[in-house]
Amino acid sequence: MASVESRAGFLKFNIGGAKLGHKTGCGDILREVAGIVHALFSGPVVGADPKFARLVAVNHGLELFRETNWVGNVDFIVEVDSQVVLNWFATLAQRPWSWWSPLVAIDILVK
Repeated sequence: MASVESRAGFLKFNIGGAKLGHKTGCGDILREVAGIVHALFSGPVVGADPKFARLVAVNHGLELFRETNWVGNVDFIVEVDSQVVLNWFATLAQRPWSWWSPLVAIDILVK
């Protein structure tokens, strides 16, 4: 998974996580290259770090994509606003042990 430009025939999930005080949240937007929005999600992630919130959002986006008729019909791009989180997907050795389970769950969804 990496940040790339959208192009025709692709759906793109933009993932974000944020923290304000003691509140953490995440969100996704699924859109086409033309900017047409197909799905939105945002909500709190209780007691979580913003990076963990991004993992929750990536997992949500992948599950949503798998449950639709888009699988096999369009390519899917995930864009995450954290280089650290992107590195976790690219390099197993950089993954934090405390979040190993959700990262493996995402790996399974990607296959």
